[in-house]
Amino acid sequence: MTTIAEQLTREHDDLAEAAGRLSADYWSQDTP
Repeated sequence: MTTIAEQLTREHDDLAEAAGRLSADYWSQDTP
């Protein structure tokens, strides 16, 4: 059984990873 903190940390890691990919795509598109 996972604790709430562990679950939140895992979800945050997933969100951070997704955000990192999105921002990388955005900046790579934005470069002239």
